[in-house]
Amino acid sequence: MDFLLLIVLLLVLFVPYILMMRKQSAARKTVEFFQASLTPGARVVTAGGFHATVVAVRETELDVEIAPGVTATVERTAVIRPKSDAAVSTPAADTTASEDYPPLNEDGHDAQGDAQGGAQR
Repeated sequence: MDFLLLIVLLLVLFVPYILMMRKQSAARKTVEFFQASLTPGARVVTAGGFHATVVAVRETELDVEIAPGVTATVERTAVIRPKSDAAVSTPAADTTASEDYPPLNEDGHDAQGDAQGGAQR
């Protein structure tokens, strides 16, 4: 009886651990494959949150352009994912600024005189 309880307890503890390790291993392999396949011109996101374009590829480092004319050297492992352009918001598509907030005049106040369009405190 005690032996059966021990086996059930071990299964309850180790089965979730093994399943999590498999998922984490698959995710790590996907990132490693992505990092190994980087080429100049690829748009990426670094671990620091920079959205950049790969300019040059070396064995362990990449030169990335983070702004026009601004190039930085990062470790290949610092690139965590490709940049998806679907999440980028354009001013023409973003209508929340004009609908939810009153327009500001040239000194940064709205029609009621609140600074930056916020409520008075």
